[in-house]
Amino acid sequence: MTGGEDFLTVNVRTPSTRGRAPVLFWIHGGGYAVGSANEGTLQTGAFAASGVVEVTANHRLGALGFLHLPGAPDNRGLLDLTAALEWVRDNITAFGGDPSRVTLAGRSAGGFAVAALMAFPAARGLFSAAMPQSGASVAVLRPGHAARTTARFLDRLDADRRTTDLEQLLRAQKFVCDESYTTHDADRDGDVAMLGVALQPVVDGSSLPAHPELAGPGDLAPVPVMIG
Repeated sequence: MTGGEDFLTVNVRTPSTRGRAPVLFWIHGGGYAVGSANEGTLQTGAFAASGVVEVTANHRLGALGFLHLPGAPDNRGLLDLTAALEWVRDNITAFGGDPSRVTLAGRSAGGFAVAALMAFPAARGLFSAAMPQSGASVAVLRPGHAARTTARFLDRLDADRRTTDLEQLLRAQKFVCDESYTTHDADRDGDVAMLGVALQPVVDGSSLPAHPELAGPGDLAPVPVMIG
C-alpha cells in the first residue's frame, strides 16, 4: 500500500454481474487513524466466492476525517462512508448486487463506525442490516471533549496550521494517538480516556444529532443488528 490523499475509493468483488446477490459493505479497523480497505486480509474474495457481493470502502482517517475543528464539518470520515453507501445504492446492480439487501459491517473502529452510522441521519435507508464486530457505540465524543484532542493536536503541530503538509500532520497525529492510547488520562482527555482512541465521531447536533446510546428508538436505523 502507498500513502496519500486519494482515499475516497471502494473495492468490489462479485460472484457474477448477473442476478441480485446480497451485499456486504465492510469497514476496516484501525482506531479511526490507520488502516485501509486495501489490506491483504480483505482481499481474499471469500465472500464473493460464497455468493455475496463484497464492498470494502476507504474514507478519511485521523485528523483529516475526525479532528473537531471550528468552522469545519464534523464526522468527515462518516460522511465519506455515507457517500460510499450512496454509491452502492446507485451502482451495485451493475455488479450483480441487490441495493435493498446491504449489510453494513466492520471490525474494531469499523464496528464503531457501524454503530455511529446507525444514528447518522444521512445514512438512513442505505443499509438493511448491521453487524458491528469488536466495536461498540461508546466511541462517540461530546464536542467539548473532542476539543481537548484538537488543542493537543494543534499544540503538537510544529508548523503553520494554514500550510502544514501531510507528513507534518501525520507526525502530530501519531503523537496524540499514541499518548492517548498508552496513558488513559480522563483529566487531560475527557471521554477519550475510556477507549484511548483520540479521534472519534462527534455529537455535533447536525450530522450526528445524538449519541447512539442516548438516541430514541426513532432516531436509530430500524434494521436487524448482530453484534460480535
